[in-house]
Amino acid sequence: MLALADDELLQAPPAEPPWPARLAAYQAARQQFMQAGRRVVPNADAALMLAQVRAPLLAVLATSADFRPAYAPLLRLAAALAHSDPSAARALLAELARLQPARPEAAALLATLGPG
Repeated sequence: MLALADDELLQAPPAEPPWPARLAAYQAARQQFMQAGRRVVPNADAALMLAQVRAPLLAVLATSADFRPAYAPLLRLAAALAHSDPSAARALLAELARLQPARPEAAALLATLGPG
């Protein structure tokens, strides 16, 4: 039998930030992303790349939950580090999952690495 309390039936869904605020955050994140990219020196070593981009790209993700381009490079770097430095990969994946909980990729990859 299904039972609902009176307050469950009439609860409003969680409010999202209004569109103007979300758009402003997206634009700010895009600007941060572009500036961070100008300072990056490409390197095949995932640890060295992460040292350059971790802080600025995490700041972008913290600025806007809607701005996606900063998420994928960090996810790929975490995957690349999973074999050589699993603890660094776990830490990065946990931070990605915390900053972008609506995106399942970091949490899924973290689950495959297991506990440290």
